[in-house]
Amino acid sequence: MIQEGADKDYSRQVECQYRKYHYAVRDNGAVSRLNDGLFPADDLEWSFGNEGANGLLYYKTASVSRIVATAFHGAAPNDSYNIDYIDGNPQNNRPANLRWYSWLESLLDNPSTVEKIIKRFGTIDQFKKNPSRLAIEGDGYSRMITVSREEVEDAINNLIRYSKAAPLHTGDTFIENANSCNLRTQDDSSFPIGSVSKEDIMSVWSTLPKAFEDSPRFSRLLSQADTSISETDGVLQFAVHVANEAQAKWIEQNKLVEMERLMKVALQSDSIRIKIVYN
Repeated sequence: MIQEGADKDYSRQVECQYRKYHYAVRDNGAVSRLNDGLFPADDLEWSFGNEGANGLLYYKTASVSRIVATAFHGAAPNDSYNIDYIDGNPQNNRPANLRWYSWLESLLDNPSTVEKIIKRFGTIDQFKKNPSRLAIEGDGYSRMITVSREEVEDAINNLIRYSKAAPLHTGDTFIENANSCNLRTQDDSSFPIGSVSKEDIMSVWSTLPKAFEDSPRFSRLLSQADTSISETDGVLQFAVHVANEAQAKWIEQNKLVEMERLMKVALQSDSIRIKIVYN
């Protein structure tokens, strides 16, 4: 049986050994378990997997993302490594959306962990001096008791590096504290614009991240971005400030058109433009 779509939209197929089974894997995220060559290629059971209770996709009992990552990126360095879903969608198992990262990188990439670090230590630098103190926070952090400053520095540096290569990664959390969405006008006297009040504009913009909840990492980035608005010749212009050029290009290529469409529909105006700006 071939799951709908599993036989389409792929350009490469490879094989790998994952745990005790041999798999065929496609770059659209579809997998099939091989049975020692007993079945011809056109009789394979191709599947994207089924959703588990944790929201991840599984083929039989194996994690699809770990099978795909093993096939296209090599086996994980050890069993403690996790899968990072670059766009934040745990059901996008295309190879380009997956990479291995250590349990420490996974822990420190969690915004709630960063929040606990800031609350307990005050700054990331203070945390790096004695990271084992984070173990006081409970079972979820108990492994920190044996972590050295050097390991923490390496993990943070990796997250910052990944944030440049994978635009929606949150490594830049460690560069500066993110604020909630800050929408400001360049000149308050220019509002309202036509029949649209400043309050309406700000209200609509604040709901925009929810429209992209299927891409959690982008939704979080959008909610944290510093944004300014202005009006020029009757056109309402939004300038969204992001951390780097990679983020700007990714948003322009993947989300900008939909962002403008949603704002135009919500404000009932075609005179809206969004520009992505990086520092």
